[in-house]
Amino acid sequence: MELVYQLVTKVLNARTFYIALYDQAQQEMYFPVRIEEGDRRPPATVPFEPDLGLTGHVIATRRPLLLNSAVEFETLSIRRSPIKILAPIESVLAVPMIARERVLGVVSVQSTARQAYTHDDLDTLSTLAQQAAIAIDSYLQGRDMPPCEEIERYLKDRSRHMVTWEEINPNYFNLAQRIEPRGLAISERVQSFDEVYSGFSEAQALQEAQRCFSCGTCPSCDNCLVFCPDAAISRVAEGRYKINYDFCKGCGICVSECPRNAISIKVLK
Repeated sequence: MELVYQLVTKVLNARTFYIALYDQAQQEMYFPVRIEEGDRRPPATVPFEPDLGLTGHVIATRRPLLLNSAVEFETLSIRRSPIKILAPIESVLAVPMIARERVLGVVSVQSTARQAYTHDDLDTLSTLAQQAAIAIDSYLQGRDMPPCEEIERYLKDRSRHMVTWEEINPNYFNLAQRIEPRGLAISERVQSFDEVYSGFSEAQALQEAQRCFSCGTCPSCDNCLVFCPDAAISRVAEGRYKINYDFCKGCGICVSECPRNAISIKVLK
């Protein structure tokens, strides 16, 4: 759990952070790691209820949550958690840890600033939560971390299609210039056997990683649902989307508005 926290702090604003483990048999949520504005809080256990706090909500819906103001929190039909956070939280990222179709818990970062997190941050935290879920599931099963081939099996319904630049909708991404590696001048190169290119620092590597489009992955942005003119797309319980082909006329608007080409359409002749 500590390793997850250390990894998250390297890529996200995580001055307020927690990991919650869901015990389905006991219907409890255990918080082994709790950080509030940089200060560590003792572990805590609360009963699980679907409408009890953001954690209960995320476990029940199996969907990630991105809130960027306290006003957005009030729009959710949930009760306040018995675990009190003294800091005035404005922004929240909370994602479920799911392995083998079972919710194991929730990872969340929070900030006192408004608009502190983006959908790219949500993607980053979701990736870390997925890896944490696989590790936790392996521990509970009493075995070592699975090899890469087995990890791939967790990612069901994954297409092997390689997304091209033409299939991405760049209108939903902010322009970020590429960091060019610094190299020695030619006059310096011929005088020694030093490395020509120094590579990236840790900060630069993380900055470059943020430029990743996460091609072909669904960030649950709801674009397909919102833009569908026939209301043929709906959410399903496991946090995915379903197309009602009785209403879909194959216009392709959902495909064109998907930022990462996570949905495709095939014309049959």
